[in-house]
Amino acid sequence: MGLITTVSHGSSKRMVMDRIWAAVKREVLTVLAEGVSRPEEVDTLRGEMLSDSTVGPCAMMDAEGLDEVIVAIEDEYVEERHLERTFTPDFLRWKDIQEGRFGAGSPKGGLQTAGKSAQSLPGSPTRMESKISLQAGRIFWTNMGVTGCKDGSIMPANLDGSNIQYIIPKGYVHTRKQLAIDHINSHLYFSDHEGLCVSRCNFGGSDKNAQIQTSDPANPDHARGPLCFCIGVTVDASTSTLYWTQEGPSKAGKGRIFRANMTTRPNCTSSSPSTSSSSSPTSPNASTTKSSNARNPSGWTDRGEHPDGNSLNVSCVGRDGRPGNPALAVMPERNIPTRHLSA
Repeated sequence: MGLITTVSHGSSKRMVMDRIWAAVKREVLTVLAEGVSRPEEVDTLRGEMLSDSTVGPCAMMDAEGLDEVIVAIEDEYVEERHLERTFTPDFLRWKDIQEGRFGAGSPKGGLQTAGKSAQSLPGSPTRMESKISLQAGRIFWTNMGVTGCKDGSIMPANLDGSNIQYIIPKGYVHTRKQLAIDHINSHLYFSDHEGLCVSRCNFGGSDKNAQIQTSDPANPDHARGPLCFCIGVTVDASTSTLYWTQEGPSKAGKGRIFRANMTTRPNCTSSSPSTSSSSSPTSPNASTTKSSNARNPSGWTDRGEHPDGNSLNVSCVGRDGRPGNPALAVMPERNIPTRHLSA
């Protein structure tokens, strides 16, 4: 943790501070469920007691995400330790999630009201992904920005770390996620989580446009719907094919992988049958990678529920981007090389 290393002196399924933080979360939720206190009061008291008002436990839970992270972890603890669930995951589902308060990134906020939750945890990295172009002699990376704000960005530098600059400055994109390089045409492709799109630009940042627009980010009902969130992106320039993933509700088996022609018209919707097709792994947050060889395998990680979730998956498509098995609608059955990965 930070620059401090400690040794576990016994067997434990989770890290020491994770277990202590879990106990704090459960008691805070119980205090709220019993009506003893309110989120803003809990965070104020915690700041006064520890002489640190930067972020309290309610704001921290909002930053992690009530609907995907906090409830999922509490469900696991309830099952593992046979705990009472009324005042923890059930309370969150009934009091906040059901009313559209999913956390810091939600227009309605979470435990705290909108705008008062921690957008990111102290010390958490904002850089999301980096890729290298040896031909251009540049490394490109995305800055995720603050959840709920349009301040994501993309920056490059020379391979020796010099000449750092913005090519997509803050204010032009929302929350940057994954990045892919088309080395043949010198294009960058990047997914925008809250912008609900996959965009493309040149190495210098010019000619930026949304190649795929999954929904309208200005519509609050669309902006908080996880089915429209773009996460993973990769390209196969040899077949002019763009692949991307769209998230789904936690452990709901509704995550999807799409593909489209890289030369498709800008702002094409992901539901357009003339430009894209999809497969439906169990993942709520698939992250795709793809390589081209004789069998053209497509690989992705799946953060879904066991037994198929939290896994590495591989399937094969044809050289033209079509299924290897014509009898299957989109993608042949997947192979799972490994399971039980960390979410």
